[in-house]
Amino acid sequence: SVGFGSGPQFSRPGSDKDEDKTASETSNVNTGIGLTIDALVFGDYPEAVRASKAPFTDEEKELIKGRIDFVGINIYGGQNATAGGGGGGGDGGPPGPPGDGGSDGGPPGDGGSGGGPPDGGSGGGGNKPDGFGGV
Repeated sequence: SVGFGSGPQFSRPGSDKDEDKTASETSNVNTGIGLTIDALVFGDYPEAVRASKAPFTDEEKELIKGRIDFVGINIYGGQNATAGGGGGGGDGGPPGPPGDGGSDGGPPGDGGSGGGPPDGGSGGGGNKPDGFGGV
């Protein structure tokens, strides 16, 4: 078996607003999970970032597309993404590129949780994406 492990910066919505959900998804596709995984699974970078990357030749696309047997994704922290920027409660990760929907890393968390919720609470597992709450 051949696999690939990735540890991208994960963005989660800074609130339940649709625009924050979109900002989070955009950040994940453009700078995180999509950027590191798409080429190996689909044979090319996400469309939104192709212009800023060296293009794959058709031969390279066929060579890498779907050649891995499994994908491992390590998520150790994250950042809040908000449509207007200023995502708070993240783990202090690096800012995303311009136009990523306002994902900015936010201030450091409480020192042990990997970042708190946008309301400034203690974190309490707030660094886990939806569906990973029981992990």
